[in-house]
Amino acid sequence: MWNAQMAKKKKDINRLKTSREFTAWAEREDCEIRQGKGSHVFIRKKGVTTTVPNHSGDLAAGTRRAIIKAFIAMGIAVLAVLLLLSVWF
Repeated sequence: MWNAQMAKKKKDINRLKTSREFTAWAEREDCEIRQGKGSHVFIRKKGVTTTVPNHSGDLAAGTRRAIIKAFIAMGIAVLAVLLLLSVWF
């Protein structure tokens, strides 16, 4: 089903470029966020955990795609986003 809420999530996740933006977005989606080893953050929801590097600057395209895939597995992102990103990169 396509609705306004899914469209907003798609629009939100497409704009995320930095680890801080991904972490803030995950907090809004009620994910558990823990400090990882070194400069990494663990984001967990529905038994799925992903690691987000907590570095300054934009994340690499492949890293962004991997995080978005994990968000899809958590059920907090829309599958269409992944398809759009794979076309752009």
